[in-house]
Amino acid sequence: MACSWLLVVAGFVIGCSSGPTAGFSTGPGDPRVVGTWRLAERGFFQDSVYTIRIDTVNYNRDTTFYVIRRYGTTNPQTLTFEHDGKLTTEGSEVSYYRPINNYRVDPDALRPDSDTLRLNLFISTNGANVRFQQALRVRQDSLLIIPPCNACYIKFVRSQ
Repeated sequence: MACSWLLVVAGFVIGCSSGPTAGFSTGPGDPRVVGTWRLAERGFFQDSVYTIRIDTVNYNRDTTFYVIRRYGTTNPQTLTFEHDGKLTTEGSEVSYYRPINNYRVDPDALRPDSDTLRLNLFISTNGANVRFQQALRVRQDSLLIIPPCNACYIKFVRSQ
């Protein structure tokens, strides 16, 4: 009886140590995006909460405004799309993409009359690979990722 429990526990430990995501691959990377890209510009909405005082009463104001932030070449923030479909990041401004291990670019455009592609990003979490999509435009030495928020974008330039 003790031997069978030992086998069950050993099987459980071995099963947990080799996760199903270890051999996950999206296939070869897309040659249009393969390489290292440096963050150049981001457009996004930012909330601002502040207090104004009218007479003796304080009022909280909550506003949203659009921000365009540009990034220089010092302290580069980069995404690297590998030939084998792997994605790596460097820098705090691209930390959103840090948990993403793999990518795949769909060969078809989002719309027939568009140059916007689908970027599939894969997060390995809890033994599963979770896919989500963002729009992508590649033009010569610039790459534009368009997250699902309205009017947001992340612009990269090819790193030398």
